Amino acid sequence: MKAPAQQQLIILDKLAELELSVSRLYEAYAAFFPDYRQFWSGPVAEEKQHAAWVRELRSLVEKGKAKFGENRFNLLAIQTYVDYLQNESDNAGGRTLLNALSITKYVEDSLIERQYFNIVEGDSDELEQTLQKLADATKSHIQLVNQTLEDYKKTVK
Repeated sequence: MKAPAQQQLIILDKLAELELSVSRLYEAYAAFFPDYRQFWSGPVAEEKQHAAWVRELRSLVEKGKAKFGENRFNLLAIQTYVDYLQNESDNAGGRTLLNALSITKYVEDSLIERQYFNIVEGDSDELEQTLQKLADATKSHIQLVNQTLEDYKKTVK
């Protein structure tokens, strides 16, 4: 079994990969749906920023300045989600716009529902701040996706 700090670094690497996988999915949608490129361009940049926040947190854990409980994140679940996002990116061209918007909504909702960003006892202040920034940004994405999805549905009725 790996030492707790080493396991935390592995988890943080995987969380950064997750954020970049979301960004790649949105980049794929932007390429296949040019009329909605602007819609996805903001979240693409923001997901890359999220990955940078996670890498900053990784640096703090590596230096012993931040920590979280060993069972805080499920590495297999994160990898499964990364695999799902890769599959969606690979198949983006086969989606309708409604599918792509719905999948985007699912992705953002699922990050909140999986409670990745919930603060738990034992989280360091640095981890709490990073998780709060990620949660706030994801909630903002959800609002944008919901509004765009509703607007699109009105145009196809």
